[in-house]
Amino acid sequence: MGSQNRRIGLAAWIGAASVSALVAAANHSGYRFNETPSVPVGIWRVLPVNGPLERGQIVSVCPPPTGVFLEAKARGYLSGGSCPGGLEPMLKPIAALEGDVVEHTGEGISVNGRLLPSSVAFPADSRGRLLPKVFAVRLVVNKGEMFLVSGHGRSFDSRYFGPLPLSVITGVAAPIWIANSDK
Repeated sequence: MGSQNRRIGLAAWIGAASVSALVAAANHSGYRFNETPSVPVGIWRVLPVNGPLERGQIVSVCPPPTGVFLEAKARGYLSGGSCPGGLEPMLKPIAALEGDVVEHTGEGISVNGRLLPSSVAFPADSRGRLLPKVFAVRLVVNKGEMFLVSGHGRSFDSRYFGPLPLSVITGVAAPIWIANSDK
């Protein structure tokens, strides 16, 4: 019985190591499995930025290891990953770029007067912990910055951390396979 348990344990270890190696190779090749609601769950390919960025594009970003992101990791909004500070890369849609006017209203976030769906900034997370409020009512996105807002109401995005520098972009993401895409 002990020999069989060792074989099962070895097989499980080899399986886990193989999966880890495949995930690492996929990440190195630009493939990412997204399991968060910020963008559709599925497999994405992250490619270098080729051309001007546009509103609506989904980008992969390495969040800077600032207090708000380190707190997000501590609270479980972000996992550990390969970005500075041990943060995970995030896939997020670009909502606003240089010169765009972003306004925070009771109905949600508007960009240049257009209300974004599911964009209300909540005062607290689902466990009742206060969320950061990064701007009072209105901001204009500066040169070299972007504002990221997901189509999912509870996404951790620029509603809570503000604009990010374009320099944190690691690539533009394109879906390869999306779960439940037939719905």
